[in-house]
Amino acid sequence: MKARGLSETAPATFLDGPRSPPVYYIDGETRQKLIAEDAKSVELIQPLFRGRDITAWTTQNADQYLIGTFPALKLDIDSYPAIKKHLLSFRKERLEQSGEKGARKKTSNEWFETQDQISYYADFEKPKIVYPNMTTVFPFCYDESGSVCNDKAFIITEKTEGELLKALTAIYNSRLAKLWIWYNCPELQGGTREIRKTNFENFPVPDITDGRNAEAATQLSALADRMLALTADMQKKCGKFLGRVRERFGIARLSTALDSFWELDFAGFARELAKSKAGLSLKDEDEWEEYFNSYKSDLTALHDGIARTDAEIKARPYALLWPCLLPLRPDR
Repeated sequence: MKARGLSETAPATFLDGPRSPPVYYIDGETRQKLIAEDAKSVELIQPLFRGRDITAWTTQNADQYLIGTFPALKLDIDSYPAIKKHLLSFRKERLEQSGEKGARKKTSNEWFETQDQISYYADFEKPKIVYPNMTTVFPFCYDESGSVCNDKAFIITEKTEGELLKALTAIYNSRLAKLWIWYNCPELQGGTREIRKTNFENFPVPDITDGRNAEAATQLSALADRMLALTADMQKKCGKFLGRVRERFGIARLSTALDSFWELDFAGFARELAKSKAGLSLKDEDEWEEYFNSYKSDLTALHDGIARTDAEIKARPYALLWPCLLPLRPDR
């Protein structure tokens, strides 16, 4: 089977995340403040994935947003007074794209606009695969949230509606794909690989819209749907429990060990709370032990389901990819 890159075998497009200075990145609290000042602000504030937020199949909720004043939108900034005020608080002369000392590099953009044109801004609203541009673990996430990413990540979109992207997400998260990335993408410091478009668009994918390949791709898409449902349920349940803990005990930042609290027993959970100066009384312990164990049971079951599905996904693409990745002798 002849090895051909994705751009040749499937109707997909690789796109960069927009480059923007820190002023355009805001947290959830700032977002709420801007929307409270002017309801139209919500039109330009989009949920954001950074490269470091991306993991296999899902993303970490970092409560980050992008003020998307893309030049391609041809905005009138006076129509968004709260956002204009926010940007001006960082000094207009620093945001000017004039190339002058202390300003941004010279472009034809307005002072309030992002550096890149981002004429493809509507593609962020489509189903897409998101992945970091530099990584040691090579995670790929399927996303339908309409979030944008920064310039530390790339997206892959499908030109026509279908199940291609879900099957591709499964293929990209397979062991063979990771092996290909390891040997074909540039190595950076510490074993990190740079998964740039110019390298990765040559990843050899067979035509998965035809014949037996189509049947295999359908099976991969079904596995991807299962994985996406499991990871979404796990993220929702975990977020609900940890949110309740923060609210109940007034803790702004929980210990890292609590990110996987279901792997602890109740005594270990109580010790981690104590590290945040949130000890449990005897009465609290009775109430919280039952609550903790209920979530632990549910999340352990979800975690095991994710592990089983992940193992199945990692094994499936071999029949599809092996002939593309290595020239096989007929007798093997």
